[in-house]
Amino acid sequence: MDLPPIVGYAAEQLLPLPDACAPLTHILHNLSTYVQMALDETPQTPPDGLTIDESAAVRLYTIEWDGPHR
Repeated sequence: MDLPPIVGYAAEQLLPLPDACAPLTHILHNLSTYVQMALDETPQTPPDGLTIDESAAVRLYTIEWDGPHR
């Protein structure tokens, strides 16, 4: 299957991490818990120059998940 490139996504408004993850909560068990954990563990001024939500998203992506989501 040949899919076209995804275009225009960079122009979309960034959402807070909990809002961006909300559509996935019925797919990933305890997602809201992991989102909150990532936000709680992210400093108010991330040293990487990202926003809190961006830095927390990276943290969320790299968290070791329990159970069936490994």
